[in-house]
Amino acid sequence: MTAQQPTGAAYPFPATEPVTPEKQQKSSRGRWIVALLATVLVVGAAAALVMVAGRGAGATGAPSYLPAGTVAYVETRLDLPGDQREKVADFLAHFPGFADRAALELKIDDTLDRLVREGTDGEYTYTGDLKPWFGGQVSIGVIEAPEIDAQAMEENPEVPIVGVVSVTDREAAAAVLERIRTDAEREGVTVTSEDHGGVTIYTIPASEGSTEAARYALTEDALLFAMREGDLEAALDRKASGTDTLAGSAEFTASQNGLRGDRVATFYFDTATLRELTEAGLEDLGPASDFMRQQLENYPTSLVSTVHVDSDRLVGEVRMTLPADAERPVPAESTITSRVPATSNVYLEMVDVGKGIGTLVEQLKQAPEAEEMSAELEQVEGILGSDLEDYLDWLDDLAFAGQLEGDTPTGALVGSVTDQETGESRLRQLSALLTLAGAQMGGGVAVDREDYNGTEITTIAVEVPEEIAEGAEDLPIAAGDLEISYAFESGFFMLGLGDEQVKELIDLEPADSLGSSDRFRGALQAAGGPVTSGISYLDLASLRGFAEELVPPDERTRYDQEIEPYVEPLDLLIGTTVQEGETFVSRLHFIVK
Repeated sequence: MTAQQPTGAAYPFPATEPVTPEKQQKSSRGRWIVALLATVLVVGAAAALVMVAGRGAGATGAPSYLPAGTVAYVETRLDLPGDQREKVADFLAHFPGFADRAALELKIDDTLDRLVREGTDGEYTYTGDLKPWFGGQVSIGVIEAPEIDAQAMEENPEVPIVGVVSVTDREAAAAVLERIRTDAEREGVTVTSEDHGGVTIYTIPASEGSTEAARYALTEDALLFAMREGDLEAALDRKASGTDTLAGSAEFTASQNGLRGDRVATFYFDTATLRELTEAGLEDLGPASDFMRQQLENYPTSLVSTVHVDSDRLVGEVRMTLPADAERPVPAESTITSRVPATSNVYLEMVDVGKGIGTLVEQLKQAPEAEEMSAELEQVEGILGSDLEDYLDWLDDLAFAGQLEGDTPTGALVGSVTDQETGESRLRQLSALLTLAGAQMGGGVAVDREDYNGTEITTIAVEVPEEIAEGAEDLPIAAGDLEISYAFESGFFMLGLGDEQVKELIDLEPADSLGSSDRFRGALQAAGGPVTSGISYLDLASLRGFAEELVPPDERTRYDQEIEPYVEPLDLLIGTTVQEGETFVSRLHFIVK
């Protein structure tokens, strides 16, 4: 390797700038840190590709190197356990360039060779230097709570992490690492070493003006890396003794129960530590911190998420356990999906909305600021005829259904109600108050009611400033008026922009609803429905057409050639929250066609 002026994005200064000895030394250190950690950096940047290129290996036992109190742990199984290799190949085959499975690994190897070559100034390749010993697994643990104070972070920027990369051929890995050290020393970077229990720990010193160093050690089954002094020694000691390890932690072990064995990624969080960090961050919020601390009473006692691949989808899961006395959503089969159009390409449903808002308002009223305004709040409640926390107690579940297509996108709120008579009475009183307020202000608000086939539709027209109306030509704002219409019908509440949207909802036949759509029902069933505590649904295929209309004309050719072929396979995105025993599971399915 020569001392020529470096070029490319791997270097922290422009290629045209004169290279001083001091800058050359900084560049050299940066280069060899990149080369040393190429396994992690490249795998992290191209994880989906490496998953297919991996050759399979046993687990590294990474949790055995980490302390029991590890704050966060990420494990990527790029060796593809179970049938994930076939499923990943099936999934990628939906996209251009991946149909030929026989050439898939060669193509991936070529891509990774290019990435490693660019990241190391052409000195290393994936197939020649990494693939022969890389076991396909990368794990990273945040072993301590990070500093949340900006000044403390500036004084001590070293991140408390320990990384573990699986190794299938220790001799091959040792040879590559020895080559890296030799090349680094040739560039004037002194790599130091020390023995710890028969394992050599190497340190690439920090560049001038920086406190960040790279430390690594190679064991029989893993390449360990860390930034802080002492972290690798502690990791090796834990592995040797088998005590105080994440693997032996009761909380971590319990969090793994029920997880799929064929997952390709796992994310574990120590919720007790995360809660402590959150509470510490609330101290500077003043009176609002009391309210926020109340919300922490519902903080999960365990939290873990996973990712796995099926032939036509990526699936992410978040599993959490709530405290015994925490407020819990009540899972049920949605009734609202039968009251929104099948053409809805955006659908978001939340359960127990009226109850949730009531609980939130009740907690807010306990804040010191609210107590100081108790007289004013009593006056408002007297006008409304109800305590604020009870004002929406007639509302059960609530959903937004949107149709983003064509020239005029539409959207409406549809909710199920537990007491229609109370809801009608309270909103009628509210609309009367708005009319009175508008009259006192000299106009600006008008309320109109009409009978539509036996259902009363109320429309509230609000005068919109001209400058705002001019920027909203695509919305149903006419003559400077914003019209909001609502109606109650057969146990449902409907609200839209203009009475036409509400009339369409009233006229909707069940057979034409989203709930009757085979496309929606199949996706919902696969995601754990129909009994859920919430639904998120995006028809990506339909939304693509809407988004393409927004592409500027001068970008259309590039979009058609470079982007459209890769987004055309996108089909659906659906998320649900379901209850499995004491565990709440949120699933997100990213589906291709």
